[in-house]
Amino acid sequence: NPVTELDYYILRANPTNLLFLILKGGETVSITGDAQKLDATYRVNGSEDSESIRQLREFERKLNDSMHALYNRARDENPVGKDSVGTKLQAAYSKSMERFAQQFIRQHNNSIASLSATKYLNQQQSLPLMNELEENLRKTFPENKYVRDFSALVQDLRKLPPGSTAPEINLPGTDGQPLA
Repeated sequence: NPVTELDYYILRANPTNLLFLILKGGETVSITGDAQKLDATYRVNGSEDSESIRQLREFERKLNDSMHALYNRARDENPVGKDSVGTKLQAAYSKSMERFAQQFIRQHNNSIASLSATKYLNQQQSLPLMNELEENLRKTFPENKYVRDFSALVQDLRKLPPGSTAPEINLPGTDGQPLA
């Protein structure tokens, strides 16, 4: 079926061998790569958003591979200290992804590909960047479902400045009774 709406799409060779695209319709897109390992080898031409999401995923994959290699080496050399090393590597991973995500969002602040990068941010501390992205996307794609959901998230974040007390929320507990 032809693409008519800006959306995320998945191309799968099998359940674990896949790639992500962001297509908006009217594009002539070509994908090249090794069908046996799509995520690690593919390239996209004709869809700037799809190429952007590929770059984000590539950075994440390479960073993750590097951190795993470091952890495996540390585990082999010092099995007793592996938990301490793992904690430090996880913190380094999170910090590196956050820095990359901030840069990515600034460079792609009119692309819904940036929505995928927001999951690596400390969203409350990055509220100015989230605000800027939300305003740009809302102007460019006011009817897009992902942009509407993101706008709602940012609206909620604006209500809770750093250090404030969250309002009391009542939801049904496992027994169906309200739980504060």
